[in-house]
Amino acid sequence: MPSSWRLPDLENSFRRRWIVAALLLCATLVAAPVRLWHLGTIPYIFQGDEAGFALSAAGLTSNPLGNLFGVGFMSQPTMAMFPQTLSMRLLGATPEAARLPWALIGIATVPASYFLARRLRGTTVGLVTAALYAIAASGLVVTYTTSGVFNFAHGAFGMMAAFTYWQFTEAWGLPTWLALLLVVGVVAPIFGSIIERG
Repeated sequence: MPSSWRLPDLENSFRRRWIVAALLLCATLVAAPVRLWHLGTIPYIFQGDEAGFALSAAGLTSNPLGNLFGVGFMSQPTMAMFPQTLSMRLLGATPEAARLPWALIGIATVPASYFLARRLRGTTVGLVTAALYAIAASGLVVTYTTSGVFNFAHGAFGMMAAFTYWQFTEAWGLPTWLALLLVVGVVAPIFGSIIERG
């Protein structure tokens, strides 16, 4: 691992464990509002697979199946529809109720990604993974909310910035603080203005 990538180990003390827990909670709290924002209206179209699963779940609320291990819409396991069934029983057969379980699962994947990455690569990588996952998903929601189009361009911008940072620090040997300043303050704005004009 290159020396500029090494970050201090955050698991050494009790105090640092609280810091890690607070950072993970912050990443999860960033992910929660954007996933729960206007569940009934974003996306404004309720059709296709999403509607098919919701109809199957609504059918399970009024007519429970005898076989829990059967198949439902598009040969999906019936058990996969039970989170929707529970929310529909509590909130009624609405788009919000149909989307709520999947939004909650999406929120839960932020800490889950932390625990997986921590197990594989350590605490610092786990925190970075959770934060990136929360921010990337939030970016998709914000982009779709404002434009009505699913746009993955913010991920491409992020990768361009990451590769430029790596070039500055590893290939050219610039100090970390200078590379970060150049990427955020010079390269990214220039790249954005080129894309806007193009």
